[in-house]
Formats: sequence, C-alpha cells, structure tokens
Amino acid sequence: MLKKYIKISVLVTLATALIYCSGTDPIGDPRPDPVEETNTLTLKFKSHFNGDAVDFNTNQFVTSSKDTITPSKFKFLMSDIRMVKMDDAETALEGMYGYVSFEESKTEVVLPAVQAGSFKAIRFNVGLDSSTNHGDPAVWAVNHPLNVVNNGLHWGWQGGYIFMAHEGSYLDNGANESYTFHIATLPFANTIEIPFSYIHSDGDDDVIEISVDLSKYFDGVHAFSLKNDISASHSAAVHAPYINKLRENIKLMFSAKKL
Repeated sequence: MLKKYIKISVLVTLATALIYCSGTDPIGDPRPDPVEETNTLTLKFKSHFNGDAVDFNTNQFVTSSKDTITPSKFKFLMSDIRMVKMDDAETALEGMYGYVSFEESKTEVVLPAVQAGSFKAIRFNVGLDSSTNHGDPAVWAVNHPLNVVNNGLHWGWQGGYIFMAHEGSYLDNGANESYTFHIATLPFANTIEIPFSYIHSDGDDDVIEISVDLSKYFDGVHAFSLKNDISASHSAAVHAPYINKLRENIKLMFSAKKL
C-alpha cells in the first residue's frame, strides 16, 4: 500500500512539473511571455523662423534678400537614420523612415531599439536610395512614412518621391506671388548631420527636440532671392545651380536638444 501511495505521489509531481514547463498553470491559463525592455528615442521636430514661431499660411517673414514671404508648407522624408558615436562609429537604424510635415502637425519620428551609448551627432538623409525611390509605392502600409496617401510626396506622373517640399507666397512689387520648391531626384538627395552630445541609457525612452529654422532655407550659406534667382522648381537639371544653393542652406537648418 505504501509503495502504491509513493508511486502515485511521484506521478502527480511529474505531471505538475510538466504543466509548468509547458508554460501553463494548473487551471490551464497560459503564462505571460516575459516583457522585453526596449530603448526608444523620439525625434520631435519644431519649426521657427529665426526664433519666431511659424503659423503656416498666416505669418509673414522678411529674408535677407528683402523677400516678404508667407510659408504655407514645409515637409520632408527621412531615410538612413543613424546615431553617431564619439568614435565616429554609426549606429544605423535599419529600415527606419520618417515623414515630417509642419502644416499637418506630423512632427514626431519614433526610433525603436536604439543602442545604449554616448553619441555626438544624428545623421539622416533627406531623400531615398534608388530602389526605394523608384519602387512600387503601393507596398507601404497606410501609416507608413512612405505611403503616398499619408505624405502626398510622390510624383505619379514621373515616378519617384519628392524629398522635400517648401511652398508659400511672397510679395513681388506689391503683388502676391507663389513660390514652390520640390527637391527630388537622386542627385539632389541631401545628408543632414546635427551635432548633438547625448547619452542614451538602457531602458530610457528619451525625447530629442530637433529645431528647424526656416529662415536658413533662404539665408544659410547663400542668400537666396525669390525675385532674382528663381521662385519655383521641380528639380529639373537646368535648375541644379539654384537647387544646390538651397541644399547647402538646408544643411544649416537643424539643431537638437534633449527634452
């Protein structure tokens, strides 16, 4: 009788052990999977014009070329986002894209799984590689930065994306005229580097504010005049000297701080 009792006890113990090893508790409920800790980093973009807030379609500003402008649109696509470490090594965020549109209040880009470490800069491209730029735009999900309904930055008639769009109006001898700059095509992609000393620790969900100074668009390296240079371009090759001026100016538009 004692042997029979011991045998039954051993069998019950083994069965209980098997239940727990299988991830199920004694009443049949699955045990929750362990939660994996991630390090997220949110880039929060904020626009201004030489320190003054920008209310799109409303505010007037004067450039160094004496152009009185009213910005109505400023939006761009980001790719190849990476953090630059103190030793110049890059932490690439594979497959990450961003879409920023100030007039639509789409101003946050969330970067998951950022490695802990000390960094000195943020780099990204305003533009896309050839295969992505000329690939099928229908493959992107509704809320993806490259979804054409989401961003409105795809040339259906020509193929490829507009990398950065800046539009508005300006006064020309008292008359209200429009300006439109659509920077696109592979030769006009732009690499932006924002110097920024930053330490990211395990488990931190940090927010970095990236300030975009719209005054630098026309007044960066070059003073750009809407009346004397050009007031519109869709990145035709003939406009390369003007677009390259703007590209150099754009590099100076960005600065960053941790919130």
